[in-house]
Formats: sequence, structure tokens, C-alpha cells
Amino acid sequence: MQNEQPNPTDLIHFSKEMSLWIKELVAFGLHLIRRSWYLFVFLFGLWAALFWTAKERSETVFIATAQMEHNELVKKVYGDMILELQRLIDHHAYDELSDLLNFPIEKVPNILSISATNVAGSALHEDITLTGLPFYVHVMTLDKESVQLLENGILYYLINSSKNAELLRINSKLIKERYYFYDNEINRIDQVIGAVQSGVVSGAVISDSIIDIASLFVLKEKFNDKRIEFAFAVEHYQPLGYVYGFSTTDSAVSNFNYKEHISRLLLFMALALALSFLLEMFSNSRKSQ
Repeated sequence: MQNEQPNPTDLIHFSKEMSLWIKELVAFGLHLIRRSWYLFVFLFGLWAALFWTAKERSETVFIATAQMEHNELVKKVYGDMILELQRLIDHHAYDELSDLLNFPIEKVPNILSISATNVAGSALHEDITLTGLPFYVHVMTLDKESVQLLENGILYYLINSSKNAELLRINSKLIKERYYFYDNEINRIDQVIGAVQSGVVSGAVISDSIIDIASLFVLKEKFNDKRIEFAFAVEHYQPLGYVYGFSTTDSAVSNFNYKEHISRLLLFMALALALSFLLEMFSNSRKSQ
């Protein structure tokens, strides 16, 4: 059975009907506007007043993003901690924010928002994966200085959390233990090398010991590299840190939302049309009585 092809005549007829319907709809809309022009003028004036007020109250903001890497806790824990900061911002808990971020109390009101996302751009507090990928922290403030202060403040807050503080204590202890292990092993190797060298000088050591002492020097070098590595870690270990810190945008931006106001204008005009239609229906019903 062959598929029936659409009749070109039917398509032309349908397009003409649609064109006629659209023209009638537009004509009816213009009729409603002429009949109830005062509604459209009033609602447009109301929208313009709201638009102007919001424009005058809009503020210049600074937006910045930093990337952080972590060694211990899963990303969701950090996401929950950042989410708690935003909750405190929303509730204007300035004293608590100042304490948590080690931030000047007089500048805390300049912090508008703090959020965190994973590398995929999803909210960090929703990320339950165990991968050690970096994450991003986003801030919005009323002045550039607050952005720079937040770089230290957020790191201070995350590191000094009860969970990270405990991890820092445990891991610092483990790192020190590894450092002292390699330090002691190097001292033991030095003692053995010294004994072998004394035997060589006195002629009491055979040639095989010469080979052993060479391997001891190689082993000592490897252990010394490890000792240097852990000595550095003892002083610099942190459970997380910045890959790159906050850098503000080249120019400040306004927090005025044009899309929101355009949507509100369309809503007001739709409301005016709906009210005009109801008035038209009411008027026609009274005439028919």
C-alpha cells in the first residue's frame, strides 16, 4: 500500500485559512486595545515605574571564580559547607559570617553570594562522587577588596572546619612519623657505611663488602629524597588549597536583571488583553439582554 501524498490544493487552502485566522486574531487584539486603551496605558505605566525603581536601586557588583583542589574530604562535604555560608548570607547573620571567614565585620554586608560547583558545572553539594577532581567557588560582592579578602576567608573557613582540623592533626602526625622513619634509616645506613669503611681501611673486609657499600649509598640517596619530601610536607601540608585564586572581572557589572523586567512587561500586556477580553464579553452580554 502506497503512502498517500498530500494534495497541494489542500495545503494552499490550509495556509489561506491560517493566514485569515491570524489576521482576524490581530484585528480582534487591536480592537481590544482601542476599546480598553486605558488598561494598557495604566499597566505599561506601572511596569515603567517598577522598571525605573529597580534600575535606580541596582548596584554594581564584582564577580569572581577560584578553583580549589582537595586531598581528603569528598567534594559534597565542601559543597555543604559553602551552602551553609550562603544560608547565613541570606539570613544576614553577619557576626557569624565574620567569625567563620575571619572577615572584617564592617565588610560582611558587601558579600552578596557564595556558591560552589564541580567541573561539570553542577552544584557541589549535590556531587556524591568520590573522584578527586578540583571544584570551583564563585563569589559576588559589592566591592573588589571584599573579593580578595574572601580568597583567604573561604580557605580559612574550609580548613578550620572540625572535620578538616581532625584530618589535619592525624595526617600531620603520620607525615612526621614517615619523616622520622627515613631520618632514622639514614642514620643506620651511615653507621653501617662507617663500619664497612673502617673494615676496608684495616683490611678486614673482603671485596664483596665494597659492592654492598655501593648499594648502601644508593639506598641512602633514595631515603634522603623521601626525607626531604616529608620534611617539606611537615611544614606545608594542607587538606586543600587553591589551583588559582579569585580574580575579578575586568569591569564591574550591574546586578539589574533585564530579562526579568521584559518578562514582566509581557505578562502585564497579556493581563491587559485578558481584562479587555473580559470587559468585551461583559459588554456584549449586556447588549444582548
